[in-house]
Amino acid sequence: MSTNANSMTAYIHCKLCLKEIADGVPDTDADDGISPRDYQMLEAGWTDDGVQVWCRRHDVNVCHVMVKDGKIEIDGTRSLRPNEKMPIVEKVPVKKRDINS
Repeated sequence: MSTNANSMTAYIHCKLCLKEIADGVPDTDADDGISPRDYQMLEAGWTDDGVQVWCRRHDVNVCHVMVKDGKIEIDGTRSLRPNEKMPIVEKVPVKKRDINS
């Protein structure tokens, strides 16, 4: 596998963005809606513990992948109130395509 090839088997989406798309995004010209890829505004970057995916549209954590004691931990929550968390990650399978067709 080439490190420059897209090897993703599923995408990470902001659950709030997906809900807005499902409810109908206002001010879009597309009759058939808008794709999560075109709607959401995600950014990813290094943290002291690993890699974090952040939704700029909602200003929330989407996913924080951390390596602790040789183990991978994934935090896919955002705080609503102290001691309350809401899952915000939606894992959407990627459709396999034949690149030769």
